[in-house]
Amino acid sequence: MRQLRNRLGLFAGASMVVLLGAACATGQDQSVEPRAGQASEDHPADGQGGTNQHGADPGGANHGGTDGTNDAGSSDGGEAPSSDGADQEVPAGAKPLPQGQIVDEGPTASADRKQVWVSGNGRTITVVAQEAGCGSATARVTGQQAERVQIRATELVRTAPGMACTMDIRYPKLNVSVDEPLGERTVVIERTKKRVD
Repeated sequence: MRQLRNRLGLFAGASMVVLLGAACATGQDQSVEPRAGQASEDHPADGQGGTNQHGADPGGANHGGTDGTNDAGSSDGGEAPSSDGADQEVPAGAKPLPQGQIVDEGPTASADRKQVWVSGNGRTITVVAQEAGCGSATARVTGQQAERVQIRATELVRTAPGMACTMDIRYPKLNVSVDEPLGERTVVIERTKKRVD
């Protein structure tokens, strides 16, 4: 009788290990693909405002723009990329933008990430981006019109062979600058992914 209980206990324990292993393996791929046509647009339109980058940089170089250029010293009022890789804080005194003033139809546009703050006399806009593993995120103003401001939030996905990366998803807050105070203009957020080596 004792041997039967021991064997049943061993069988139950092994079954739990197999079930847990299978559950972990099926939940690993949580990536979100960009909408069709978004990933090919890497160059901002004229009249862009500031840019910002967030995240880890395993190669040791911190590239500011999605086109491989460093926007930290640009003459367009751009802000320096985050050099410490830490999530930026929403600036003190920033006010949340009403949901009716935000257009964000990207794959990560759930209510908790569809948040925008305005500060600095209406010239600093803070958006929530997405990054994962060894990747990083950038944000840049791609257009400024009388009715709206367009911002591109890009997730830079590192793809170096043999690179070991964590399996986490982060939602950093990134600041961009606009030429004129935002006022009642709509903020249109475009979300893209770009693979980098």
